[in-house]
Amino acid sequence: MIFRIWFLLLCSYTIIHTQQFGIWKNFSDMKEVKKISIDGDKVWAATSGGVFSYSKSVFENFLTKSEGLSSQSITAIALDDQNRVWLGTDDGIINIYSIKNGLIKKILDINRTENTQKAINDIIIKDGRAYISIDFGLSIIDVNSLQFIESVLKFGNMPSSSKIFSVTIEDKLYVSTENGLAVQKSNITNLSNPDSWNTFLVGQNEGLIAASDIYKSDIYKGNLIVATDQGLFEYSNLKWNKLLARNEAILDFEIQDEILYVLFPSSLIKYNGVIAETIYENSQIFMNDIVIGDQTDIYIASSNGIIAINSGSVNTLLPNGPITNSFLSISVDENDNIWAATGKDVFGKGFMRFDGSTWTNFNKSAYPSLPTDDFHKVFAYNNRIFACSWGFGFILFEDDSMKLYNATTEGLSGVPWSPNFVVIQDIKLDNNNNIWVFDHLAADSRPLVVFTESGKKHTYQFPFFSMNQDNYIDNGAIDDYGTKWFSIQNRGLFYFSENGTLENETDDVWGYLSQNEYFENRDITSIAVDNRNEIWIGTSLGIKIIPDPARPTGLMLSAFPLRQQSINCIAVDPLNQKWVGTSQGLFHVSSDGSYLLEQFDSKNSPLPSDDIKSIAINENTGTVYIGTTLGLSSLTTTSVKPNADFSKLFCYPNPLIINEGQNTNLNIDGLVQNSSIKIISVDGKLVKEFSSIGGRIDSWDGRNDRGEYVNSGIYIIVAYDVDGTKVESAKVAVIRK
Repeated sequence: MIFRIWFLLLCSYTIIHTQQFGIWKNFSDMKEVKKISIDGDKVWAATSGGVFSYSKSVFENFLTKSEGLSSQSITAIALDDQNRVWLGTDDGIINIYSIKNGLIKKILDINRTENTQKAINDIIIKDGRAYISIDFGLSIIDVNSLQFIESVLKFGNMPSSSKIFSVTIEDKLYVSTENGLAVQKSNITNLSNPDSWNTFLVGQNEGLIAASDIYKSDIYKGNLIVATDQGLFEYSNLKWNKLLARNEAILDFEIQDEILYVLFPSSLIKYNGVIAETIYENSQIFMNDIVIGDQTDIYIASSNGIIAINSGSVNTLLPNGPITNSFLSISVDENDNIWAATGKDVFGKGFMRFDGSTWTNFNKSAYPSLPTDDFHKVFAYNNRIFACSWGFGFILFEDDSMKLYNATTEGLSGVPWSPNFVVIQDIKLDNNNNIWVFDHLAADSRPLVVFTESGKKHTYQFPFFSMNQDNYIDNGAIDDYGTKWFSIQNRGLFYFSENGTLENETDDVWGYLSQNEYFENRDITSIAVDNRNEIWIGTSLGIKIIPDPARPTGLMLSAFPLRQQSINCIAVDPLNQKWVGTSQGLFHVSSDGSYLLEQFDSKNSPLPSDDIKSIAINENTGTVYIGTTLGLSSLTTTSVKPNADFSKLFCYPNPLIINEGQNTNLNIDGLVQNSSIKIISVDGKLVKEFSSIGGRIDSWDGRNDRGEYVNSGIYIIVAYDVDGTKVESAKVAVIRK
């Protein structure tokens, strides 16, 4: 009875406090809609960032790789009669999503072919068959068994492996390709035989501009019509005639009640066979797909969401999300907000903030006071956010107000050929909260700038050589001694200390480690200072470590597991373990870099890309954020900053259910730094004793000190600090099956 009471109490306690680890979540820009499909009042969107649906003013069914998709670049979509959504990707994988249970099945046959181009361009489902238009042909799949019925690689006299854009199913198949139109011959069932098809080159023999790409075909008022790269054509009286006198690509059309809705890249035309009327036009976006729902609601897939037209009113349907999938730089502030910078050299889209539920995008469109959208770096220190632009200095964002630091406002030095063009490569705060600015290419040869808390500004003369387009600052860091470390392209690693006297340059210390002598002539790509004040330097081939920054030219180590990797970024977690972004994925290595803990890439994890551009760690939650050019990923870990005391100690899952052969650990949360842990039975016997890994969370595998699983019962978890002045305990029920 006592055990049962404890069991119930501990279960209720666990419900409140449990946290799962190893959970991935992806965040992506879904405004570039490639294809849409409709089911009643729900519209489904296939985008370059995954899938979403919209119904009755609600966005839902957000699907990315973290929900099980094989890819986030979705190029085709269709719904079957089994409440499933068929999704095609640009690498030839078909994902079948069950709306009922959320499970995703994958068909990999197309992806596994040897064809270089294998994107799925369209999916049509009819009479229990799915017609898959592919970059190299047409495949037909049984919707129930998911088996391939037939694959067609050659149509008549067309070149083999022609790109298929779409299929229309009437009394026969009409296949739209990059080499004209293929039409199934009457009473022919062996579709894989090239002789089963008639082929047409649209407009070639009629004195018209011949079309090569045929995007769609259908029957309109008894005649065959085709949408092409040269406009709309009709086949009548054994010849092709031009409809709508525009030699402009038509990517899609729809027919309803004898009305033809024709979609050009930037306009929608309504045509009744006589009169053409423009019902929507927008030259700022690209439109490529159209569906018509109930009550003649029109939905258009565009580069800026779904355009919904109803009774003359036009609305843009776009879920809240990041403004771009480019996460070149990310940082976490003290309120757990995620900040991200997007790009440089006119490719930037501003900078972004995510508070856990809502994305806020800061760009010139939303905030006209911003000087540019080209923000390439972002740094969060407590409640101060620094967004570095490409050419306009940097923004200090604090308490919802912005202050601009540039050549005019603060006298920052621009590049030699354009003194007002200020590029800030890095910003770091020292132990006195002074703001240190690393100027990318300062014309005055004073690339290190400091702003004190009182508002004073000091700059420091670079003593070695004049910077130019080939020699410029790339990365910056400050160690625990206050030494500034930075790399200069093609030259190596430099360090500087003002010796605590900001205004006195006579006692300044400068030094450098040449790229040729210390880094095997490899480019330095990133710098990080770890929790032991060691300097980690990422290069184009591996990582170098300076274990004693007081002797920078002394011993230098290498991180062995990363010796063949091109390093993009390095982040240090509360356990002093390193998370390293490379061109081949994410690497999690031990605190000293001697061995690999985990490795993730786009094949073995939900990462949308192998090319990792940025990493940030929320020390309060242990969440690791990984930025790529295809979106942002997060991963929950046990690398959490330790507590100051044991007041919040708790254990989960509670009860701990032990099954032989299954790895189930008890998480012990609320630890202080360098805690020790004892597992004690209710009769006071010591079951196991071990030291924590250093953070707020550790775990027990349910075994005693002999490696044997413990018996069912109540166990006491005792945690204490190094000197034994802080002690706390918790109880856990163990059920051994």
